[in-house]
Amino acid sequence: MSPASSIDVLLCDDSEAFRRLTALQLADDGRFRLVGEAAGAEQCLTESARAEPDIVLLDHGVVAPGDWERFVATLRQAAPGARVLLFSGLPPDRLQERARLAGLDGFAHKDRPHREVFDLMSELAGQPA
Repeated sequence: MSPASSIDVLLCDDSEAFRRLTALQLADDGRFRLVGEAAGAEQCLTESARAEPDIVLLDHGVVAPGDWERFVATLRQAAPGARVLLFSGLPPDRLQERARLAGLDGFAHKDRPHREVFDLMSELAGQPA
């Protein structure tokens, strides 16, 4: 991705309302282009392979309990160039632990301002915030 290009984002969240809100906020931020959405794990994997995103914004509720290791390995194969940011309402200590154990690239709690989360996404994609 060149510095002048947008950051392609795949939004994977089980809440349609949250996906809609986040999609609108991404559209208002000139750094990002929403390349797909998914409500479940299998759809997230399919969309990751199709869209080849720079960032996968992943909610904890998309992946079934006990399936994280398989899911992340498959996601990394489906979109090897993507950075994966866990974006969830889990308690912060559980969120950090889940991201660390799963080998994700970062995490952010859903109560953080979207601007902060988007800056983190930009950094993960290798562009200045």
